[in-house]
Amino acid sequence: MSRLMPIAAAIMVGFAANTVHAADLPPLPDLDQPLISDRPLGAGWYLRGDVGIGSTGLGTAVSNDAPGTHEHTNRRMGTGMSLGAGAGYQFNSWLRADVTIDHRFDARYRGQTRFGGADWHHQGQMSATTMLANAYLDLGTWYAFTPYIGAGLGFSAKRLNQYEITSAGTTVATLKNQNRNDFAWALMAGVAIDTGANTSLDLGYRYLNLRHANTGITTGFGGVSLRSLESHEFRAGLRWHFGD
Repeated sequence: MSRLMPIAAAIMVGFAANTVHAADLPPLPDLDQPLISDRPLGAGWYLRGDVGIGSTGLGTAVSNDAPGTHEHTNRRMGTGMSLGAGAGYQFNSWLRADVTIDHRFDARYRGQTRFGGADWHHQGQMSATTMLANAYLDLGTWYAFTPYIGAGLGFSAKRLNQYEITSAGTTVATLKNQNRNDFAWALMAGVAIDTGANTSLDLGYRYLNLRHANTGITTGFGGVSLRSLESHEFRAGLRWHFGD
C-alpha cells in the first residue's frame, strides 16, 4: 500500500497540471459566425465627376517690359468652366477623403497700361489643371441631405496664352505662351443629396487659390505676370459608391 501512494500522488499532480493548462487555452470558435465577412467588396470607395463654373479674381497684374515695370489698371478675368473627376473613400459616417483632378478651360484676361501718352490694351487666355488631395467632414444627414465642409492641398499647372497688346487698334506685341506650376489649396462647402442606386448628387462652392501665372519673355517687350489668382466656383457633381 505504501508503494502505491507515491504513484497515485503523481497521477493526481499530472491530472491537475493538465487541467490548469486546458484552462489557459483560448475558447473554441463560435460556429454560428460566418467565416467570410458579409461586407460588400469595395464598400467605402467611390468615384466622382464634377462640372463647375466660376470667376477668377487677381491681386495685381504687372508688365515687366523694356521701359520699366507697369501695373495694369482696369484688370479683370472672365468666367471659366471646368470639368473634373476623382476617387475617394468614406471612412465612416462623418469623415471621407478623395483625390481629384480638374481642368479649367480658357478664361479671358483684360487689362490696361499707359506708355508714351497712349493706352495699351492687354488681353490673353488662361487655363489651369489642378490636382488636389481633399478631406471632408459630413455634418449629419437630414431627409437624404448631408451638408459638408472640406479642404484640399495640391498643385496647379496654369497656361497663359494668346496674349496680345494693342494700341489705337494696332497690335503692338504678341507675347510668348508660358506654363507655370504652383502649390494650390482649396476650401469647400456644400450638400450631398442621396439619389438612390448607390449615387449622390453633390452641389457646392469651392474657393481655389492658384497663386500666379505669367507669359514668356518677348524681346523688346518683356513679359506679363498675373499675381494672387483666386477662383470662386460653383460646382455640381455625381458620386457613385461601391458596394453600398
